[in-house]
Amino acid sequence: MRMIVDEFLHGKSELQSYIRDYVKSQAILQTVSNPSGALGSGRGLGEPKFYANLTRFNGDWGRPQRDGPALRATALMTYSRYLLDTRIQSDLDEANTVWEVIQNDLDYVAQYWNQTGFDLWEEVDGSSFFTIAAQYRALIEGTALGNRLHKDVSAYGSQAPNLLCFLQTFWNGRYAIANINVNQQGFSRSGIDANTVLTSIASRSTE
Repeated sequence: MRMIVDEFLHGKSELQSYIRDYVKSQAILQTVSNPSGALGSGRGLGEPKFYANLTRFNGDWGRPQRDGPALRATALMTYSRYLLDTRIQSDLDEANTVWEVIQNDLDYVAQYWNQTGFDLWEEVDGSSFFTIAAQYRALIEGTALGNRLHKDVSAYGSQAPNLLCFLQTFWNGRYAIANINVNQQGFSRSGIDANTVLTSIASRSTE
């Protein structure tokens, strides 16, 4: 979805209707109780899989996956900045509506970033370099966007430095380890993974 938003910003105006449909669907999906939890507890936002008709998937899966809320928030914040920059009242109103979805995701990140989950490959249960970096970016951008919208973002700004500090623990002196604090007994990997390369790509700001 971030790519769709970027394409929209580069002139493909026909994509805006798809972005708006995505916002509506995610606002619904965030409220769907699922095996990871519910919106009330916040835990449900870490659920990685739903059916296309916006209903819960009850089968076995690698859950939770804590990068999802951060990535969704980042995509929607990119769109929201566009809306604010137009200085059109209807776009400002839309940005405030989109913020409701973003806020749920940022609340999740701020509360659960320091708990383990499955990585982007849906294989390793632990602390993922990719996930923490995505979460850090979401909190930084969320703080900036929230300030523009005159929202209380103190929880995001206060947590972001903790994520940045934690990211340093993935460095082993030679390279960034893809996953640490792995919960799977007997599971062993070198720690070298495309996870860390993708982190550099996904963390690049296009502002």
